[in-house]
Amino acid sequence: MVGQQRLTDLTIQAIAQAVGIADYNYFTRLFHKKTGTSPAEFRKKRRGLI
Repeated sequence: MVGQQRLTDLTIQAIAQAVGIADYNYFTRLFHKKTGTSPAEFRKKRRGLI
């Protein structure tokens, strides 16, 4: 899940669906629990925007 977001310009919704999670909100909660940050913040940090 985390590696895929690092390397793509897909929307977070599309990434959630790609990993088999249809509910965007559930994906966001699960991602935050696993990484300690939201998907959007994670993406910004990886791209050097924060």
